[in-house]
Amino acid sequence: MTDDLELLRASLRRHADELNLSEAGVAQANIVSLGNGENNLMYKISVEDRDLVIRASFRSELETSLVREYELLSVLPEGIGPRPLVLDVTKQDLPRAFMVQSLVPGSHMATWTEELLEAHANKMTLLHGSQQESCDGIDIVALFAEKIDFRKDDPGIFSADIQDAVDKITQYVSLNAEAFSGLRSLRRIHGDLHGGNILAAANDVMYVDWEESRMGDPAVDVAGILLSSQLAPNVLRHYVGTYESLSDSRDIGPRIITWLLYKKLSFLLHKKWESLDPSRSIHGAESDPAHDIVKTIQDIEDLTSR
Repeated sequence: MTDDLELLRASLRRHADELNLSEAGVAQANIVSLGNGENNLMYKISVEDRDLVIRASFRSELETSLVREYELLSVLPEGIGPRPLVLDVTKQDLPRAFMVQSLVPGSHMATWTEELLEAHANKMTLLHGSQQESCDGIDIVALFAEKIDFRKDDPGIFSADIQDAVDKITQYVSLNAEAFSGLRSLRRIHGDLHGGNILAAANDVMYVDWEESRMGDPAVDVAGILLSSQLAPNVLRHYVGTYESLSDSRDIGPRIITWLLYKKLSFLLHKKWESLDPSRSIHGAESDPAHDIVKTIQDIEDLTSR
């Protein structure tokens, strides 16, 4: 760990001019690990009254994703995400491609107030309006079928309880396919806006971890916080209504629920796959697929009865 920190310091020293840092500042910088993401190692750098973040790729095959993320952050409207400051793929000091970016201030929300939900809706509207491209609709039935087929050859995945959950999900998706086939534009979306990637400060929000950003359905982002937060029905209606009033999206509800189910289906199948061989879990924790299945079915019934 100490060796990694000294390599990071050497990398900062080489980019000191770009980062407007002094030699003394780099020497005294406080570097601490922020842990590991799915694709990156992350460090916080406190230097000369500034806080920076370094994101370094785990493996060489992930470097393209890091470069794409840097390029995206470079053209985002101000105030949505971190500012990219340096991209280094040379591996001259640190043996990994890395990006230096500004630290996004704020904290994760345990409870969402209407004010913060309105700020979130406003920030998503700004993001979704920043880039768009035409499309001929989304074949949502085929997308779900592809997700299910990906696990078809794994023995033991589709037990009776799992199949019951899958049947409920696919039934809802089929009934709402027209909400997707009529889409005529895709927008720039974050792609992974669960509560862990949203930081709130002073009734404003900003977003981190842009690895999954792409052109897609804005409803993907609107649905994101429902993966990690329980909103009362009236608060949920206010949140969705606020987004619809600020954007050009209308009757977005069925698409929000469908994308939420897509994420839940992905999680459900992955947890069952992990449970069949505990060594597959990257967190080393035992999973309880039966509980996951029951909760998923209950969530589907609650959502589709609204």
